[in-house]
Amino acid sequence: MRKLLHFTTILSIFTITACSVNQNKINTTQHNTQVVSNVNIKPYKSQMLQYVNQLRTGGLKCSPPTLPLSWDNRLENAATAHSRDMAINHILSHSGSGTSYDIAKPMPGASSTFVDRISYFGYPSKPYMLIGENITYVPISKTKTTDIMTNFKYAIKTIIHDKTHCEIFMNPRFKYIGMGMYKSNDNKYYFTMDLAEAAK
Repeated sequence: MRKLLHFTTILSIFTITACSVNQNKINTTQHNTQVVSNVNIKPYKSQMLQYVNQLRTGGLKCSPPTLPLSWDNRLENAATAHSRDMAINHILSHSGSGTSYDIAKPMPGASSTFVDRISYFGYPSKPYMLIGENITYVPISKTKTTDIMTNFKYAIKTIIHDKTHCEIFMNPRFKYIGMGMYKSNDNKYYFTMDLAEAAK
């Protein structure tokens, strides 16, 4: 687990698949946004939150039971924006692409962090406040379906089967969650989960 001290304490969570991404191969040219599609999770949000909270309150190998989370739309917007950026640019990274689709980047030529993204969408980041992000992608070739909940559960399974990511997922300091998915033109669902302490 990597802990960085910025103006906020950050927990940066990398999925196993994230390790295989070569950041030097990011294509900064503009892509046709028609090649990706937003996954409208609105009809599924309550099911998604219920599933996450069943895992947290039931306990996992990495952690005893902990408190449930509440949904935050600002974290959802940040997660959705990052999933879109990753799907368009075919990257798996906690850093934004640096393209025009990386809408929270602090300046031209820079890449956004997840602190930048949640702040951009209005979630107040306070000094020493704990925030975290989990990312992964789900190839439809693995799930054999475009069903949203099936692919969502596969993404969560990927996250909780790694000890470090599982411990972050179960961290009792987190009170709020937001998640977003985007489907790329090569039939992958890019998934982002943002978690945060309560803003005091």
